[in-house]
Amino acid sequence: MKKEKVVFDNGNVRIYEYKSCVIVEKYNEFEVSGELQKIICETIVKNFGLNNPSIVYKKSSYSMSMEAQLYLLEFMKKYKGKIAYVSLTDSSALISNMASKTYMKDKVVGVFDNLDIAVKNVLQ
Repeated sequence: MKKEKVVFDNGNVRIYEYKSCVIVEKYNEFEVSGELQKIICETIVKNFGLNNPSIVYKKSSYSMSMEAQLYLLEFMKKYKGKIAYVSLTDSSALISNMASKTYMKDKVVGVFDNLDIAVKNVLQ
């Protein structure tokens, strides 16, 4: 397996390419700020564009500020790819949370407990 190309890592969030997908991995429990969400969106666009990648969000917990959600909303209006969520915690809460976000409609592929299964689903 080839080593993934990490394009961003601030000690809490890592963005890298894995099997032709963009993985946004939040590996510590904390709330994503508006500034960090802006950086995440800009990093994805700069390194991968808006049309080609499928994005997999891998999180230990889901928590972001209102400002971060607004940045994500703007990004989702422009983003054309598929998205999956990998949750290592309670998936049912995450599914209802994601489904209630109007900007995620037609974007969310699903919530998975395994990175490889999520990647396989967004690449189909």
